[in-house]
Formats: sequence, C-alpha cells, structure tokens
Amino acid sequence: MQRLLSLYNGTDISTADLLFIMSKVERLFVKKGQLIGVPGEVCEQMFVIESGLFRCYMEEDGKEYTLFFRQEGEILTDFRSFIRKEPAQLFMQALEDAELYRLQASQLQEIYTRVPAMRQFNHQTLQNYYVRLLDSFTNLFAGDAKRRFIRFAEHHADILQRVPQHMIANYLRITPTHLSRLKRQQIK
Repeated sequence: MQRLLSLYNGTDISTADLLFIMSKVERLFVKKGQLIGVPGEVCEQMFVIESGLFRCYMEEDGKEYTLFFRQEGEILTDFRSFIRKEPAQLFMQALEDAELYRLQASQLQEIYTRVPAMRQFNHQTLQNYYVRLLDSFTNLFAGDAKRRFIRFAEHHADILQRVPQHMIANYLRITPTHLSRLKRQQIK
C-alpha cells in the first residue's frame, strides 16, 4: 500500500480523508499474462500498481500495437473509456505477477463528494498523464529508430530490462532484429 499512499504525498488530503479513500480501494493480485481490461467493455475501474508491470496495447487486423507500459506507483486504466463511459479500446496485460489497488468509478464519485480535495488531485493527475502521453507520442513519431531507442533507454531503463525485446520493438515500431542492433551499438 506504500505506493498507493505515496500518490497523495504533498496534497491537501487529510489523514481522515485518506483513511476513507483507503476503505474504498480493493487489493488484488494478478498473474503474469492476465488481462485486466479488454476492448468492448466499459472500463469502470482505475488501478494503482503496487508491484508489477503492465503493457497497454490495441489490436487491429490481428496485429498488436503496444501504446505504453505502466509500472509501480502509476495509475492504470483506459482513461477514455473510464471518463466517457464508452467501450474500452485497450488491452491491459500484466507482464509480471502484480499487486494492484482497484477503485470502482462509482466509489470515486462517493470520494469526490466526501473529499473535495480529491477532485483537484485527480485533475492534476490527469494533466500529468496527458503531458506524459504527449511526450511519449512525440518521442515515438519524431526522429529515427536510433533516436527513439535512445530516448526510451534514457527514460525507461528499468522497463528495458523487464520487458521482452519483441514488445519493446513493437512499442518503438521497429523489428526485434533492429532493436538488437541498436542495443549492441549502444553498448559499444
């Protein structure tokens, strides 16, 4: 629960309100390979990752497209579906055994009513998520494969060690062979 609690450091949320919020979350464990979100269903839950690593991807014409990775201390959900209450577009897959804290959308509304500071916290969280997403997309579509790999390695060295090479290659939009070549060049 340490990572969940650390999200609220530096906020105006009181200890009593924090205890109320904690009473609304559910701890759950998922196994490597398990999907916690699939396209077509409305995403009614938000997760905080206590331990583990997830890949969020889309599938089109039988081909997977990795959009991003989420790890310890981060929020995991299909935000579009969660906010708009429309069918999800993302698969959310555990790449490692993981421990999560789940908050249902209906409980979030109850928290907003009782803990007004939570609205500001979530507003800031969404802003940060949006900026991070823009940075990721900018990095993916700007520059050549080598530059994309270098930026990924600089910002996500830990993920580089934890994720299968073919998934990183998919995320970077290059072949696994090309990724191997770039990694060898980086080591030299």
